[in-house]
Amino acid sequence: MKIKELIFKILNGMSLGIVATLIPSAILGEIAKSLNLVSILNLTKISTSLLPFAIGTGVSYQLSFTPLESICVSVATFIGSGVVSFVNGNIVLTGTGDVVNAGVTAFIASLAIYLFRDKVKGLSMVALPILISTAVGWIGLNLLPYVSKVNGAIGLTVEEVVKMQPLLTGGIIAIIFSILIISPFSTVGIALAVNLGGIAAGAANLGVCAAAFGLALAGLKVNPIGITLVPVLGSAKIQMANFVKNPLIIVPIVINAFTLGVLGALFNIKGTAFSAGFGISGLIGPINALNHLSWNLKNILLVVTLFIILPIVFGYICNFIFINKLVLIKEEDYKVTI
Repeated sequence: MKIKELIFKILNGMSLGIVATLIPSAILGEIAKSLNLVSILNLTKISTSLLPFAIGTGVSYQLSFTPLESICVSVATFIGSGVVSFVNGNIVLTGTGDVVNAGVTAFIASLAIYLFRDKVKGLSMVALPILISTAVGWIGLNLLPYVSKVNGAIGLTVEEVVKMQPLLTGGIIAIIFSILIISPFSTVGIALAVNLGGIAAGAANLGVCAAAFGLALAGLKVNPIGITLVPVLGSAKIQMANFVKNPLIIVPIVINAFTLGVLGALFNIKGTAFSAGFGISGLIGPINALNHLSWNLKNILLVVTLFIILPIVFGYICNFIFINKLVLIKEEDYKVTI
């Protein structure tokens, strides 16, 4: 298998793992908080923390690994993500870990499977857990500080952009997050790293909305309804492999995002560092915006317009221009293979 094909399969596997583990939190999280359903909220947190393991499982499925190989890759990815920490001798799960490093670890683990599987045939039950789960997990854990610095550098860039003029800042932040949401980088992690708040967080939310609705509309004719709705209800990262394959699919989304970001800044749409990475998922973005604006009919209509109606309208217009008129991209470019 060529490296390029391997990378595409790994990105597809990452998308699958991310979607499967973040959807419960995105959809049920805010509802559970509002209704004080502590047990449900805790379950969604557990699901979120198992994201690295799910990435390993998704990657293994894409690469048709055996059950033993799949388990070893998943364990290595889980360890390498840094999601596990030790506090007073107790194992503690913290957030999602580093999604980028989880992908890097899964990539190394996959290469190691191809390298060792024929050499340890008779001893695979003993050798693979040691070589893959433990050794590759250790490698991933040692790479974590360096990969985290890349995430941090992106965060610092975002922080500098925030210092610019509000309207332009809103547009630029929205563009950045509309791209990040379909990249391996964690929008939530970056937003939290730089404590992105206020208008910048609101613009980031609208950028995520632009990507969510834009991708859903673009893939409407080539994907089943379930996959079509995933960018809106769950995560736009399901289109990550398509973005790597053809980066031009981001063009309509970027234009949509910039417009929404400027409008968000104009109407003083704000958010928090946590909400900035979710957009419309679980209604986290709109709820946080209303918390800052105050809950009344006028503001509810404003938020619905900015978070739902305009992203759909602008998304449809941008897709029509670039797919139907300019033929810069095709609807097939948005087809998701799982």
